[in-house]
Amino acid sequence: MIKTNNNIIRVKMNYFTKLILIFITGFLYSQEKILTLSDCIAIGKTNSPSAKIATSEFESSRLGYESFKTGLGPKISFGGQVPNLTRSIREFDISVDDTLKTIFIPQNQSNSNLGISVSQSIPYTGGSIFTSSSITRQDDFSNEHIVSWQATPFTLGYSQPLFKFNNLKWTKTIEFKKLKLAEQQYLEDMEDIASDITNLFFTLYISKIQLDNAKFNIGVNDTIHAISKGRYAVGKIAENDLLRSELASMNSQNTLERNRLNYQRNYEALKLALGMYQNEQFQIVLPDKLAELKIDPDFVIRQARENRSQYLSFDIQEVTAEKNVEEARKNRWFSADIYASVGYNQTADNFDDIYNDPLKTESFSLGFEFPLTQKGKKLSYLKTLQDQEKTRQSIFKTQTTFEQQLEYQVKEFQLLTQQLEIASRSDTIAILQFKVAKERYLIGKIDISNLFFAQNDLDNTHRQYYQTLKDYWVAYYRLRQMTLYDFENDKKITL
Repeated sequence: MIKTNNNIIRVKMNYFTKLILIFITGFLYSQEKILTLSDCIAIGKTNSPSAKIATSEFESSRLGYESFKTGLGPKISFGGQVPNLTRSIREFDISVDDTLKTIFIPQNQSNSNLGISVSQSIPYTGGSIFTSSSITRQDDFSNEHIVSWQATPFTLGYSQPLFKFNNLKWTKTIEFKKLKLAEQQYLEDMEDIASDITNLFFTLYISKIQLDNAKFNIGVNDTIHAISKGRYAVGKIAENDLLRSELASMNSQNTLERNRLNYQRNYEALKLALGMYQNEQFQIVLPDKLAELKIDPDFVIRQARENRSQYLSFDIQEVTAEKNVEEARKNRWFSADIYASVGYNQTADNFDDIYNDPLKTESFSLGFEFPLTQKGKKLSYLKTLQDQEKTRQSIFKTQTTFEQQLEYQVKEFQLLTQQLEIASRSDTIAILQFKVAKERYLIGKIDISNLFFAQNDLDNTHRQYYQTLKDYWVAYYRLRQMTLYDFENDKKITL
């Protein structure tokens, strides 16, 4: 009974513990976070689905290069046959009384061998150095059990192709460049995320401003409508002005609901981009200051050439084209291979003697190949030359187009800097203009049409200011993405 009660108590405690944890978690997530633009970008670069995809792609490229680099290291192999059994009748030619005679002898043998070898490719020369050691045992069961041993304690050798295409050398160069390309592409993906987050951030903020304006306009229009009804009752305004004030009041309510829906949609879009949980809440605040920058177009182009993945991609294309030309050129002519080795071996009837006084062995060979028909290889070589020139022209065109776009982006950013100053001043003037118009309407100095004109000007200039602010920051992060350069801190963007 006591045991049962303890179990019940334990279950209840676990239940309440879970409830407490759920409550604490929900409480923490329910706390509204205050996020700046920098906060959102930092969160997006870590938690967003796009960031996780970019990270996964980069890790895949990095592991691929590590695998390739590992393959350049020494190759160690251990193997053998234990045992290799053979039972057969073999044909032998023997001489009997100066006469060649063929006989058939049954054989029953077993061969066992073990060996270890180490080889190392040399990318710079295309050659290979190797060493090995092996041991073999042979058992003959045909008549009586005869055992023999053979051992090669040590062999050192080197093989070197001459006048041949060195594929390993070119592949090593290209694979390293591909790794750097993956690094730069990852950084650009991160800056793409920053640009996207910036766009969503200001889209949400603009919708928040529009929502606040709609709430403000409801109060203003309700006040105006109430005043208009009083003035109409005493005959100071026409019925048309009363109806316009009523229509404005109703329209402002519709505008409020539309802006509220738009704000919620933009809110959820930014939350998704930040990789937040569904029940997490946040508010956004504008950056404290602008990135006051004077950017030189020549400096921007220089940084793009040094840092952007596109230019490294151009380099890889050119190197690959050079590789193809080199391969086609060397396949046209004479080629040779040199092989040399030195080592020791020994045979014995018992294991203890196979390493005693081993005999030195040496080997050297030179093989060559000279194609007698070269027309097809010559045509292949000419084609690779044409492909190389085509690649160069394509790179030149793409590079020129990109740099023109980059110059345009710099000019656009400079123009937005000027427009932002104008938009800020216009917004201030519109606020003062509406304040004056409202006061003049209340004392009957202007009609309702002029008041509504001032209200529309205020809404439009307010929206235009924040739209220009959005365009400014999006253009800034776009420049960062196109150059992989942090202009605020005057440094390159690196891992």
